[in-house]
Amino acid sequence: MLNQSDIIPKGYKKCSDCGRILPETTEYFVSNYNKNRNRYYYKCHCRECGKVRSKAWRENNTDKYKNYYSEHNKTAQAKESNKRYKEAHREVIKERKKEYRQKNPDKIKAYDKQRRENPETVEHINAMTRRWRANNKEGVSAYNSQYAKGNKDYFRAAAQKRRNAKKRTESTLTAPEWERAKKHFNYCCAYCGKKTVHLEQEHLIPLSKGGAYAAYNILPACKSCNSKKHDKEFSEWYKTQPFYSEERENIIKDYINNLVATAL
Repeated sequence: MLNQSDIIPKGYKKCSDCGRILPETTEYFVSNYNKNRNRYYYKCHCRECGKVRSKAWRENNTDKYKNYYSEHNKTAQAKESNKRYKEAHREVIKERKKEYRQKNPDKIKAYDKQRRENPETVEHINAMTRRWRANNKEGVSAYNSQYAKGNKDYFRAAAQKRRNAKKRTESTLTAPEWERAKKHFNYCCAYCGKKTVHLEQEHLIPLSKGGAYAAYNILPACKSCNSKKHDKEFSEWYKTQPFYSEERENIIKDYINNLVATAL
């Protein structure tokens, strides 16, 4: 690199911002194509000063910057470019994200909460979680075991609360009735229609809201649907789900209404 006072020799260029005289190559200057003159040329400022300019512009034009990249990232060219970059800089991106999460825990917490409450993104998050758990079964098992050991009082209290709720309500479901319920829904989840070996007993009206442990209040459900519904009302919860089906909703209502009529 030459000093500012030196005469600019051939093959060198002076940065308009910092005044340094640098080799006129792509290592120090950005090369752009001029359509009118049909040739490439180097920008007047060096790469380092270009970064400073770009950062200042982004800070002063936050909305424009977000809108531009929001639209730009939808293009096929941008998607392909982002894919190549991510594949080539996997570890760098991983460390950068880790560092950001450590420095901004409150922002990350608020962002995650917003995504989990958004119907458009919650299913995507759940799918990613399921894939991760499926690919890390040993780690998940070890974590769950460790968490259970460290929170024994919590699990004891939760189990006791559930037992007490069952004692206070009607508890008449029999093994044949449970088998009949699974058979009625073709051994699939009554809510999403997923076929699974491990169906769980889901309370249409939650125990916490006075629901009975009886045939007319028990539906076969996959683990995911059972966890999602939790203590929510069926009529409100089901219609907000991405797998909602009016046909399955009517089948559920007919099944429950027939059992209620029989019980009466």
